[in-house]
Amino acid sequence: MRFHRDHSLLYDGLAPCAVTGLVRPVRGEAGRERHDEVVSEFRGLFAALQERHVPFDVVPAEAITAMAGAGLDRYRLLVVPDAGPLDTDTARALDAWVAGGGRLLATGATAIGADGQVQLDCLPGERATAELAGPDALRSTFVAAGPRSEDADVPIGVRAPVVPLHGRRHEMTWRRDAEPHLAVLGRAPFGPPELAYGNAPTGEPGYAVRRTGAGVAAQIPWSVGRAYRELGVTALRDLAVGVAVDLLDGAERLSADLPEQVELTVGRSGAATVVHLLNQTGVRRAGMLAPVTVHGGVLRIRNTHRPLLVRALVAGMECRVRTEVDGTATIAVPPIRRFEVLEVWELPAQP
Repeated sequence: MRFHRDHSLLYDGLAPCAVTGLVRPVRGEAGRERHDEVVSEFRGLFAALQERHVPFDVVPAEAITAMAGAGLDRYRLLVVPDAGPLDTDTARALDAWVAGGGRLLATGATAIGADGQVQLDCLPGERATAELAGPDALRSTFVAAGPRSEDADVPIGVRAPVVPLHGRRHEMTWRRDAEPHLAVLGRAPFGPPELAYGNAPTGEPGYAVRRTGAGVAAQIPWSVGRAYRELGVTALRDLAVGVAVDLLDGAERLSADLPEQVELTVGRSGAATVVHLLNQTGVRRAGMLAPVTVHGGVLRIRNTHRPLLVRALVAGMECRVRTEVDGTATIAVPPIRRFEVLEVWELPAQP
């Protein structure tokens, strides 16, 4: 609070400027059990993006219709976690946004109606033909990069990543122009070693991508965020964030080499970009410990063809900046104790 008071001019004009939006589910629309599942999916994807330092805003699902047009157009990517059926206006707004060049990542039951029909024309899935839920239905089933052999019937030799399915999965009928990725591995037969030959591919993709209009939409028809939150397998996080980064296609200029426990947010105040780095090494489920000071952090800003001036406002110093020939600026971050705030200015180009 004292830091905020001492930098009131910076915060009076501060506005978010991330190009990724994570859609927050509508409160109270589903029953208690279903609501808890949706919130777990949202929180899992929130943690995944946070830990991999992908800057994002939280976008309320109920505000999407009102944001149609200029409000949504500032985002390159929207991540919609396990939202279930959408109302007509929201579906129409998302379809129009993707057709105009937006990138959409839908997980779980997002936009799957009560009849199984997919409500968004932009998504690669056309219809959900079955829903598998709970530990009994998904026990010993996985998503993997597929067999090493070109023979799809070969049940062994799959490549990393191999991640467990958890929560809910939908079997889908995919549109003809959907691009499948990864492979769902069915349950291994139970029996003695000479009879249990491992998990064979089912023919279902782990997720699919579809280009429509000027945009792209990806669909992960299982609860990858919930699986990460409840199982803690980092390969699940990396799979989800990898799909998101592929969809961004370089639109996010900012990246970081920082521990996963440092949260990164980005905003703009006037002509300056403002980066907050929050040290959460002391965070516990209940209460806080003293944070461990983080040393050696690096920020990178791509496509910067003008010199940068970077001030670390907590440390009270100017940061070292090295700009490569390709326009990537590497910023040395001072030691982060509780938090650090970087103010980044683009200077006039030198003649």
